[in-house]
Amino acid sequence: MSAFSDHLHKVAGALTEMPPDSSRVVFSTPWFAIEAEPNGDDTPYYRMVSPDGVVVIPLTEDGHLVVIRQWRPARNAWTMEFPAGMVEAGETPEQAAERELIEETGLRCRQLHRLMRGGLRLERESSCETFFLAEGAHPCPDYTVSENISMEILSPQAFRQLVLDGGFDHLVGLAALLVADWRLGLRLNEARP
Repeated sequence: MSAFSDHLHKVAGALTEMPPDSSRVVFSTPWFAIEAEPNGDDTPYYRMVSPDGVVVIPLTEDGHLVVIRQWRPARNAWTMEFPAGMVEAGETPEQAAERELIEETGLRCRQLHRLMRGGLRLERESSCETFFLAEGAHPCPDYTVSENISMEILSPQAFRQLVLDGGFDHLVGLAALLVADWRLGLRLNEARP
């Protein structure tokens, strides 16, 4: 272990203080901007800047997972994923999670648990995502479909098979399920009372 400790000390000693941010916007849309920052040579480093977001894992009272299918132009394909979206100006992540859950599924939840917060593409994106477990997901009576999204309610076994068959596209949601297990004792493969 000593050789490994020596190596860690060398790596830690190689860290230097970063210069102040001197980036500039080179492309902008209503959803994101691309910034270029000097990289020490003639090639800039590009970073995508966008609002923070939320991902919601809806769980019904009987322990089934709710997933959505929607068209993703960036992938030019239909995807299976958990409800997600941007945190709008003036919203908390909790408010955004509740809004996205209703907009994309027509569901409300009995209890919203904040699981974790972090980045998805640390090497390229500035935004952070906050992940939630929405327990007790149930239909909202006054919901009308407003987005081109369909919803599926899956048993834990069916969800597991969807993942193992490569049919679930929102892989980071699997990390959130692990955190739900660690924080809340969520056991998807066990029978629920």
